[in-house]
Amino acid sequence: MKTGKGMIAIAFVIMLVATMTIPLIEVAKAEQPIGCEIILTSHLPIRINSNSDFTVGNGVSSGTGTSGDPYVIANWAINATGYGCGIYIGNTTKYTIILDCSIFDASGISVEYYGNSGIYLHTSGNITVFDNTITNNVHGIYLHTSSNISIDLNNINVSSTNGIILNPSSNYNNITNNNLNNSNNGLYLFSSTNNIIFNNNVTNSTIGIHLSDASNINNISNNTIKYSISYGIYSSTSSYLSILDNTITDSTIGIHLYKTTYSDIIRNDVSNSLNYDMYISSVTSMYNYIYHNNFLSTTSLEIAYNTGTNYWNSTHQFGGNYWNNYTGVDNYHGVNQDILGSDNIGDTPYIFTTGQDNYPLMEYYEVPKEQEEELTAMQIFSQILISIIALIILLIIFKMIHDQLNGIIKDDKKR
Repeated sequence: MKTGKGMIAIAFVIMLVATMTIPLIEVAKAEQPIGCEIILTSHLPIRINSNSDFTVGNGVSSGTGTSGDPYVIANWAINATGYGCGIYIGNTTKYTIILDCSIFDASGISVEYYGNSGIYLHTSGNITVFDNTITNNVHGIYLHTSSNISIDLNNINVSSTNGIILNPSSNYNNITNNNLNNSNNGLYLFSSTNNIIFNNNVTNSTIGIHLSDASNINNISNNTIKYSISYGIYSSTSSYLSILDNTITDSTIGIHLYKTTYSDIIRNDVSNSLNYDMYISSVTSMYNYIYHNNFLSTTSLEIAYNTGTNYWNSTHQFGGNYWNNYTGVDNYHGVNQDILGSDNIGDTPYIFTTGQDNYPLMEYYEVPKEQEEELTAMQIFSQILISIIALIILLIIFKMIHDQLNGIIKDDKKR
């Protein structure tokens, strides 16, 4: 088991790599001329099941999807009623971008490889799904045994089962900056590992983010989760998770771990939970580290519940968690809190059902300024690399505009 600090370092490196590798089409789009409005064209649902299916007839708008100029599918309005899927791509690793599409009302075919999904990616890789609006489907975006996928800045609304689902063995994907509204699971990982779930907004779900069945070594960070009927984040039978810097409000239970092991739950803000902010069930939920979280609820009778061997604090130098209802005082410091002089850590443990935080924080936890400055420097470095990559992405936009202008000129000549 790695220490809590070690897991944080690993999580930071993973997030940094993810930041540098997420396709940055939004930078290119921001540099389009003012008044250049994207107009969507109606298109039948798209089904691509091999490399030979990337054709104009199948909705391929242009090349320059990266790596040798593969494919872009862009600017379509797709009504998937009766088709079971708006855009299906399977059995390919060709670099493809799905951009600025509106996909809605998938129905009629609920079997595997359709699933009444807005977008379904099957046994594929190197695909970017960017800035699409996906509405009123069973699944918004469905990844089935697909890896190296980027899902970024999409608006996914009214998904009766899952906003985004990775199932199964969909590994090494980046799910970032999406808005997920009104679904059973906002985001569901089933037997999928090494994914980045970063900076998503999840509202009005039964479970905000759901991991199950050996969904190991996933990083769940900087997400905002509101109004979950059951759980903000729920992990079942998974290990080595990094659940960091999330904001969870208005759930029945904020974070629930069931048969989950060797995971770090650090720097999360949890508030307005009906029952518990943090709940660990099953005696096989073991060796999890929970510290530097802010547990803020006032509506629940008890803020936390523990089963199994877990660690609810770091060392005495760094402390445990901030508990909204802790009533202890701070007159001492040291390993046993018996040396005169305060240290912003309570002198007595915070005790709850079958668990305790030995070093409860006296004040709301905030990231130390030196750590913020370090993060800022790394972000600046990342942005420099991002800008270089964005120049390549600009070619997509310029080529699309160039093709459109050529079409207008040809039409004028014909007249």
